[in-house]
Amino acid sequence: MAKERLYILMRTDMASGTPGKMMAQASHASNAFVKRAFDVGEDISGWTNQTDQGFGTVIVLDGGNINDIRNSIDILYRNGYVCDVLLDPTYPLVDGNYTHLIPVETCAYVYVHELNEQFAKMVFSKYELHN
Repeated sequence: MAKERLYILMRTDMASGTPGKMMAQASHASNAFVKRAFDVGEDISGWTNQTDQGFGTVIVLDGGNINDIRNSIDILYRNGYVCDVLLDPTYPLVDGNYTHLIPVETCAYVYVHELNEQFAKMVFSKYELHN
């Protein structure tokens, strides 16, 4: 089984969070994670080498509301995890015939490997898999 995992904590408190929009946000989070890992010099080769296409295991959890997600990310960040809350600067919000493009924090990502998985599992214990 894969030792490295990318966890995504997805907001589920937004009525506008359709399945398609949340899949897009998870994709954004994966890309943001790869950029952050390279920016901070984190070796993610164990994760990227899990497949020939350059990606590893991703687990999406039901993060609930943004405050819970922020609290979890803050704890994990202070304990050395590569993680962040994702801010989509142009999240589409439909209002009648008009679509607003507004900044919204939609989810967060956390990179977990075997050396730090026990603490992360404790933090994640309140979350369930996203449906």
